[in-house]
Amino acid sequence: GKALLGIEVRTGDGGAITWGRAILRWLGAALGLACAGVGVFWAVFEPRRRGWADLISGTVVASRLRESARRVSRR
Repeated sequence: GKALLGIEVRTGDGGAITWGRAILRWLGAALGLACAGVGVFWAVFEPRRRGWADLISGTVVASRLRESARRVSRR
């Protein structure tokens, strides 16, 4: 689904996530949904728009299109 929307999950510093972080992110998402969706809704109020899954795993969801544009503009 993320590939179709042109987004990807990265570490806080922009690197690729490891299997360990992916599992932590999945567990964080399950916890957020199990708490009546509060963990997902949390992203509405968090300044960087990160839900519990991202906060627990130290990840961010970034637009792949923006990254491509940044690379081109730096050249």
